[in-house]
Amino acid sequence: MDRRIDEKTADRINQALLTRAAFDTPAALRFAHLSGLATALVTGVFARAPQRVRPHMASCAPDRRTVPRRGGAA
Repeated sequence: MDRRIDEKTADRINQALLTRAAFDTPAALRFAHLSGLATALVTGVFARAPQRVRPHMASCAPDRRTVPRRGGAA
């Protein structure tokens, strides 16, 4: 089984993927190295097809302005 339960590593991998999307692969590899990720792990994730990488799951609450109000105005 190669599924990761380590949320800290998953978050760092996600940040590396976002860095690669925003800048380039060398910048993402530098970020991964500085954050303590194993190079083999990062290059393995980067080598996967985009559909084999989990989509980013935002851990923050949705913007309150986009959620309709419940009930009526007072």
